[in-house]
Amino acid sequence: MATTDVVHLSIHAAGYAFGGLDDAARLGMRQGTVRHVVEVVDGYLLATFLLIFAFGMYELFISDIDAAKGE
Repeated sequence: MATTDVVHLSIHAAGYAFGGLDDAARLGMRQGTVRHVVEVVDGYLLATFLLIFAFGMYELFISDIDAAKGE
C-alpha cells in the first residue's frame, strides 16, 4: 500500500512541479504533498515494525531462523 502511495505521490509532485498554478493553489498543493510524504514514511515504518515483530514471533514460537545465525 505504501508503494502505491509513492506512485500516487510522484504523480502528485509532477503536477506541483510542472503545473501552472497561482500562489494559493501552489501552497495548498505543497501542504498536501508534505502530508502525503509523512503518510508514506509512516506506512513504511509501520511495515518494517510489523516485519521485525513477525520474525521475532516466528523465531520465538516456531523455529530459529538460520540466516540470522549466519549458517
